[in-house]
Amino acid sequence: MRKIFVLMMVATLFVLPSFVLADGGEDCGTAVAITSLPFTDTGSTTGAVNDYDAVCPYSGSTSPDEVYSYAPAANINIDIDLCASGYDTKVYVYENACTAGTEVYCNDDDYVYCSAYRSYLDGIALTGGNTYYIVIDGYGGASGTYDLLVEEDIPCPFTCPGGSQIEAETCGDDTNGGCNMSVPVFETITDGLTLCGTAWAEASTRDTDWFELVVASPAQFTIDGYATKSTNVGIIEWAAGMEGSGNCADTTGSFYDYVTLNCSSGSAMSDCWPAGTYWFWVGPGVFDGIPCTDPDEYYITVTAASCVTPTPCVFTCPGGSQIEAETCGDDTNGGCNSSVPVFETITDGVTVCGTEWADGGTRDTDWYELVTTTESQMVMDGFATKGTYIGIIEWVAGQEGTGDCANITGSFYAYTGLDCSSGSVASDCWPAGTYWFWIGPDDFYDMPCTDMGEYYFTVNSGICVTATPNPNAACPMDSVYGQDMTTDNGYMSDPDGPFYEVDNFSGVTGDFDTITWWGLETGDNGVDFDLGFYPDDGGGLPDIGNPVYTGLLTATKMDTGIDAFGLNVYMYQVILPSPLTMTDGYFGTVVNGSDGTFWYWSTSSDGDAQHFYSSDGVTYTTNTDDLAFCFGISGPPPTNTPLTPLPIPTTGPGGIGLIIFVISGLLSVTALRRRK
Repeated sequence: MRKIFVLMMVATLFVLPSFVLADGGEDCGTAVAITSLPFTDTGSTTGAVNDYDAVCPYSGSTSPDEVYSYAPAANINIDIDLCASGYDTKVYVYENACTAGTEVYCNDDDYVYCSAYRSYLDGIALTGGNTYYIVIDGYGGASGTYDLLVEEDIPCPFTCPGGSQIEAETCGDDTNGGCNMSVPVFETITDGLTLCGTAWAEASTRDTDWFELVVASPAQFTIDGYATKSTNVGIIEWAAGMEGSGNCADTTGSFYDYVTLNCSSGSAMSDCWPAGTYWFWVGPGVFDGIPCTDPDEYYITVTAASCVTPTPCVFTCPGGSQIEAETCGDDTNGGCNSSVPVFETITDGVTVCGTEWADGGTRDTDWYELVTTTESQMVMDGFATKGTYIGIIEWVAGQEGTGDCANITGSFYAYTGLDCSSGSVASDCWPAGTYWFWIGPDDFYDMPCTDMGEYYFTVNSGICVTATPNPNAACPMDSVYGQDMTTDNGYMSDPDGPFYEVDNFSGVTGDFDTITWWGLETGDNGVDFDLGFYPDDGGGLPDIGNPVYTGLLTATKMDTGIDAFGLNVYMYQVILPSPLTMTDGYFGTVVNGSDGTFWYWSTSSDGDAQHFYSSDGVTYTTNTDDLAFCFGISGPPPTNTPLTPLPIPTTGPGGIGLIIFVISGLLSVTALRRRK
């Protein structure tokens, strides 16, 4: 089902039955006969004798080997696959006699179908009436478990679509090598017109085909392709601000987006880019094993859709600001992420301007330190040009302000995400001491120093003020049953899923007709909801077929003023046509209608840590977490309550529900995703 929060994977231990590995023959005289295809076998060369060796291209192997034989009745092409084996393999084939140096086929390492020093013979031709001996060997002295698959080779079909442009470069030449050439040459293509071509890879060299399309107005490009062998099809990436310049020096040397094809189709897509000259790349994903005698065949189509380029985010560092001492690419304020913690000192009320980067799986994390002399509540206000988190570091209870990395929880007390936007977070009332504030990208890629993020922030410490509780964030005082809302999670209850959520309740203390619940929206989902109350089916699941009440009702919708996962949390309330009497049972609510947006039912920390979901609204399955809802006595229709900030808890991550873990020396924020 779709969820907002990422779940922790739980490992399950499976006890497998023991088994004995089968083996091939010790030599050609005792070879195990393959009588039909496809043929599979698992065995081990460990403990066997080194009877044979072949040079392809390495010689001097002392590895033990095993032998299989195959005698086809008619001419046939076959594949011999050792990709799933557990050691550095080699495979070769003799015809009729196992005489050293007379191998008709041999492979040590294949990089088209396998990886990590495994062997594969692709489409080898056998003549009917002969006997072929397949020797499973190893590189050097390697031995181990092998997985053998022998099957008939069925060539990948290829038909060039009618009316296509034919690549001008012939296999083996280099006339469209683009930025890989000393004098770059590109082959021109036409928007929407399919091109058919070939590619090769042999002797540690591969063909790379660069195609050029010029557009006169902003466009978003899509490249759709099909290839018969291992092939990458991609869109060349440009340095920020240099899109479409038509200059090799302005590319990053990487793909903006790409797809790998192997007797399959796929596509890649660009962002919206300005008018200019753009390049598209096709080439093998390997450097050997695709000769011109059996080349890769492909076709591609590039389409340019009109679009509007986004307005650049404008950044102006406020006058009189402190400038971050760390330059982009360095690590001089990495705080508790550094082996020797280093923090950059800031001043109460003084704005700081800085930069951030993220590239190749690593990101900049900037830690700032403020020392307070009195009990204070600290507020951090910030602006950032790119996807950024700003946050206040959380302390172990009772250790607030100690200035010791060992006394933090590894999480934010409070944080917010910025992306060409402003935001703020606040601490609780904390004693005088040393406090840390964190800024960093919300991802580990695509923010190099050549296109770095910029930000500014200000920390103000002030006299502690007790906040007024938010009446829209908890069950009404007169509730006869309640599971208060938390911002830890949310479960889709929306026909667009389709997912339907139901939670159980017990111990209701009286009749009720006022129903309250909370949820998050990815769009304007409206206020019409299908509500249902159900008895137990006798097996611990809701009896959907015998409802106590179901109905389509229009809810009063109130903004709680709380943000969770970048979405507003709303409170919903309805009054039933007549009171219900149910001490225990099941309650479900699902937004009415299918409009392409999603509605999530907020979770609760109350209840019995379970609820129930369905993809068809009929058959339900138990899931973890409780959902947030309350039942109340009759009263007047609810009204919107003026919003007041939630008090920030004295423990926990400030109701944010997103945990920060120190991983590989970086403060890592778990991603938020909907999960099917």
